[in-house]
Amino acid sequence: MRITIYLISASYLSRSRFRQIADGLVAASDGPARALRLEEDGQSLWHALDAARDEGAKEILLRPTGIPFSQSLAAWLPGAAADWLARQGDEAPLVLWTDPVDLDPAIHAVLANAPCEPRPIAASRGAANGRGWDTLGPVGRHVLVCTGPRCHMRDGTDLAREISRQTSLAGLRDVEVIRTSCLVPCNRGPVVILYPQGQWFRLTSRADVARFVEKALVQRVACPDLETFITGEPA
Repeated sequence: MRITIYLISASYLSRSRFRQIADGLVAASDGPARALRLEEDGQSLWHALDAARDEGAKEILLRPTGIPFSQSLAAWLPGAAADWLARQGDEAPLVLWTDPVDLDPAIHAVLANAPCEPRPIAASRGAANGRGWDTLGPVGRHVLVCTGPRCHMRDGTDLAREISRQTSLAGLRDVEVIRTSCLVPCNRGPVVILYPQGQWFRLTSRADVARFVEKALVQRVACPDLETFITGEPA
């Protein structure tokens, strides 16, 4: 049995919109398939490969999907799959890779000629400004959370949401959780930085997040078992 995994890379994409796209891809596939988001939240690549293996797949086809698709990701993803494959032993499935389709003229023709309903835009001065985008508010500390694909693969899925949930439960109104793209060093991820203190952390579980919130944010003390680097002066 072959299982196809569609790989989607997109920032600022809601869960509902991703689910619509994922469901459409799976429905249009000619065999068992699922779609995987490479950033932000959801199942990680290695976990998706685990699931396909456990379902009995003898072949797993990885199909990068997106217009355009990151060249950097396309270069890295086969290696990430190879790393997983090296840990599978003699009964490992065959893992296949296909190049992105974003340079396919047929895809360009479909996009250029897709049906559309043009609507006029009326002039509105200041419409580019969002409500509440003029003031900082009570924020005194920022928690920068990498939501890029390499940290996502290393169990960083839903990390920003979990930190936000626990800071809210702790009543920390001065802390703002910010999702970012790659912060490096990816091999030490999932990467979290406390700013302006300049403390870098690796958080791999909810227990890690709970200790981070209690120690670093509530008590404002060091967490040596979670810290990876210090580039500033801890508060």
